[in-house]
Amino acid sequence: MIARFSLLTRSLLLVNLICWLSILPSVAHAAIRVDPKPPMRWSELIGCELVVVAKYEKHDAKTLSLRVVRVLKGKDVKPGGIVKTTLEHWYSVETGPTGFESFRPKAKAKADGIPKLCFKSQMMNPGPVVPVRVLSDVRQPAVYFFPKAKTPVLQQRGQVQFTFFADGWAQAVSGKDMDLSFRLMQRTNQPLARNALEELYRTRDPKVIGRLIDWTIKRPIEQALMYQMHSPNEAGTILISIGDRDGDVYNPLMKWLTKGGKPGGEYSNHRVGKVLARIDPGRAFDDFSKMIKEGDAGHKKIATISLAYVYSEKAVGLCINLLEDKNLATDAIWALSQGLSSSQHRSLLPTVWRLRALTRPRLLKALKSAKIADHHKQQIRNSFRRLLAEPPNINLAKAEKILLAPKAKVYQGWGEGKAHELLDDVRRAADPKFIPLLVRILREVPNARKENSNTYWWTLRTYAALFPNAMRKELTRKGLDRELANAPLATTAYTMNTLLWAVLGTPSNLGQLEELVSYHGLDWIKKHRLSQKLQTQLKQYVKTNILAVGGTSSRHLRWLFIVDPASANDLLEEALKRREKCRSAYARADILAMAIRHGHKGLVEELIRDVNEAMEKAKKEGGTSDSAKFLLLSGDKRAFRKYIKMLNAARGLRQMRFGNRYHLDYEYQGMLAGLRQEHPKEYFKRILILLESDSYTERQFAQGVLNGLDMEFGYRAEDMKPKRDKTLQTLRPILVKVAAMSAVQRKQYVLGRHGIHLEGKPNKAWLPVLVRVAGHYDSAVSRTALNLIDDVTGQTGALAIFSYQYYRRERVTRAWLADRGFKVE
Repeated sequence: MIARFSLLTRSLLLVNLICWLSILPSVAHAAIRVDPKPPMRWSELIGCELVVVAKYEKHDAKTLSLRVVRVLKGKDVKPGGIVKTTLEHWYSVETGPTGFESFRPKAKAKADGIPKLCFKSQMMNPGPVVPVRVLSDVRQPAVYFFPKAKTPVLQQRGQVQFTFFADGWAQAVSGKDMDLSFRLMQRTNQPLARNALEELYRTRDPKVIGRLIDWTIKRPIEQALMYQMHSPNEAGTILISIGDRDGDVYNPLMKWLTKGGKPGGEYSNHRVGKVLARIDPGRAFDDFSKMIKEGDAGHKKIATISLAYVYSEKAVGLCINLLEDKNLATDAIWALSQGLSSSQHRSLLPTVWRLRALTRPRLLKALKSAKIADHHKQQIRNSFRRLLAEPPNINLAKAEKILLAPKAKVYQGWGEGKAHELLDDVRRAADPKFIPLLVRILREVPNARKENSNTYWWTLRTYAALFPNAMRKELTRKGLDRELANAPLATTAYTMNTLLWAVLGTPSNLGQLEELVSYHGLDWIKKHRLSQKLQTQLKQYVKTNILAVGGTSSRHLRWLFIVDPASANDLLEEALKRREKCRSAYARADILAMAIRHGHKGLVEELIRDVNEAMEKAKKEGGTSDSAKFLLLSGDKRAFRKYIKMLNAARGLRQMRFGNRYHLDYEYQGMLAGLRQEHPKEYFKRILILLESDSYTERQFAQGVLNGLDMEFGYRAEDMKPKRDKTLQTLRPILVKVAAMSAVQRKQYVLGRHGIHLEGKPNKAWLPVLVRVAGHYDSAVSRTALNLIDDVTGQTGALAIFSYQYYRRERVTRAWLADRGFKVE
């Protein structure tokens, strides 16, 4: 979506971007290089005039000659014939080093003489694009797709596919019914694959399930194609999705695992163990326990590793017990680490959070056990560093000596050394007693104010967010408040200070107010009185926009209506008179929306016309416009009806520019989000429609919305239709109910679903409960409690506490409240 900002805002955003990129030096100096051409789409593949299975004959710098093995589609070409194709764009045939080998010294990166079909990609960032193998040996057959039979050219990703699925491609390009296995495994057409998954769930085709079991044991993947993202869908993932029915998946996989089966290596064992654990956790735990007790060394190992995917208290308990087994302890540690990882599928996260809370005290106890080897204890510390972390013990005197050193590397962009570790410990400590030291650094160490003093500024900003009153008091005591607030424009100091004072909530110029509202939200202006100086700056900025730039910013005008309604109304009238001189329909719509909102109801048709014009212009330029938001901003019923009509028309799926996956239309996403605050009934009505959709992409988006509200309530977009229908029976009335609630009531409802009930309207009596719940292991519960603390106290920013480990949030929350004058027993 194309966002339009004022000159001031754009400048601030640019400066802030540069500032925050400097925190990540490896990114700041990098250049991401992506293929400007999209991969070949499904319709393009099917529409190709020539599709053949072929293998290498010869090549030169610009051409590749292929000998045809099989013709899947095309005329005037027969098996045994030669197809001479031109290599264009990023295709090449290489006989020397490719991929990461390209970066090795030439003496070590010797040519092997094997012709490899390659497509360029950026392997390192920063770094150049280099040839990466599509086929490790182009002498092996592959399926080639050529849009034009008379001029065969390779230029797009995806033109080379597996021979493993040649029969499926033959069916697809000839318009015949495609084999279910092919539809499931191909990755070019994701809706086709999803529909095939639903079909397999219904039919339980034994032949297809048998193939998937075989492919889980021995993957049908040509490794050279993996990097190009054209490897097939994972057979094991498909089996997990359809689950087990009467042992049709579980029994043959467990038989293979217990009997040893065909030699498949450690990776095969791992894949099989994961599928077994995910499709029937209870039965798998019993079988794994038996294997650990009675099996040979190999079976004991894979059973222990597979416990990672059972996700139960029993599995965690068994892993803890196995820490005393010197032969299995390392595998048990890995299983715990993998099973408790936050990278697990979203649907598993509530379970993972609960298991973490149960595991932490048991691991702390294990570290004191004489029955566990010292090297295994060190593995535990390394694997669970964050989960087991205790508040750092910092010697303040030593910290001052190290951190006040003017030439400390930490103030020169170095992310290592004692000073870096100390600042990181101070940040994790979240104790107001360190504020005087942080302010002394700002005053006494010149290098600390430079843009590459990343660790220090991160720590300072963290403390400003947690304890703004203590920080402001100390800055004033040290005489830094005025000095920092008045740093010269367009300097690093200005940028840093803008970010700092925005968090502190004491803006002294319009740039700081811009950043403050982006951090604290519009409510901050409603609750605080701006200085006369700042009101004058705001008024002058809006006036300049009207007179010089040719438009106005409804964002800034809305602020002015809050702090000085009379001046805002006068400037709005002036903008309305000058609207024909505006630089664009977008700018006119901006003015008209505010005018209608403040009484000029006769301008609705003009607003609709300008919104349409702005959107049409954006489409002609190849983008999208967010100008429809002005229809909502106007507050007019006719404009709202037009908005809904445009919203409904925008719904649809779009293919990603650099891949074959789909996304919900970005314009639709933005317009839908616009309904959330002031039109929740319309908003949740459409979210429910998306949840009920046959499109997996639409369901995924809607689930993401519920997740952001901590209101998934068991809904999973990936579930098969019967299970989704059952979940929706419960979810539909819930969404109708929450749509009629205020934002605060919705948060109350979320906590109530977790057994935490808060009566009445937000009041200080809630705080003891909310403080305790802030430390809940379930992220949804903790986030909701922290958001409600803002509502109760009238403050903003409690969610910053969420970055701390769950078992430390209660203490940090108490300190956060104390800084704002709230004492909780």
